[in-house]
Amino acid sequence: MFKLPHDERQKLAGELAEQWSKSYVFLVAAATIDFSWNDFSHRRSVWRVALANEQGDQLVATQIESEKIDATLKALFPSIGRFHRAYIFRFPKVLPDGRALTDGSHRLVLRFAGPLGQADLVWRLR
Repeated sequence: MFKLPHDERQKLAGELAEQWSKSYVFLVAAATIDFSWNDFSHRRSVWRVALANEQGDQLVATQIESEKIDATLKALFPSIGRFHRAYIFRFPKVLPDGRALTDGSHRLVLRFAGPLGQADLVWRLR
């Protein structure tokens, strides 16, 4: 998209690989009828967001960042509209006991739960 020179592409690829080696990273865009309901990054958010495996182990995000919806994000994700907010969620890849979250699992579930509703987004693992 940006026609980066080879060296810059390699540098960016290395930085992303480093991030992804430590964390599961999700970009989530959500729209609600009331903007105050659509705040995942506030410490008093009405939402609990967790990443779970099939055994019922769950991890909460180590980082939730509000992401600016700009021309690049809209080009990559054209379904994002003017009523959406976007967030980057980062979850550790290992459980507190040192096991990988994916051990023995065929899928991971990004789970949103709160007084306004619940949703499970499922990713099948290869």
